[in-house]
Amino acid sequence: MVKVLLALESPDWRELLRNLIEHEPGLELVGEAADPIDLLVEVKSRQADLVLQEWPAEELPGICSHLLIEYPDLLVVGIPRDSEHVFLCRQTVSTRRFPSTKLQEVLAKIRRRRWGR
Repeated sequence: MVKVLLALESPDWRELLRNLIEHEPGLELVGEAADPIDLLVEVKSRQADLVLQEWPAEELPGICSHLLIEYPDLLVVGIPRDSEHVFLCRQTVSTRRFPSTKLQEVLAKIRRRRWGR
């Protein structure tokens, strides 16, 4: 079971992704974080495997780099506010683009642990 933590400001995004995760076998929503400090605390306390994080732009935010250094096995899925793509980031800070319309497919691949290892 992949433990997922949501870090999204938008209530609409949180609700949408919460529903996707709840209906995706192999994924378990373990918590939500409202801000970067909460995110740091929740990743550790919930032992999350995956963070779905809203990004202000199509660039790696500082909190993401911190998380990847602190938790080398963590996968961060970045969802930029005004983009058609999501970004998958691991400690190696490798990035892949996927059309945002295929987010459910990305979640299915994550569930199967096929994110490039």
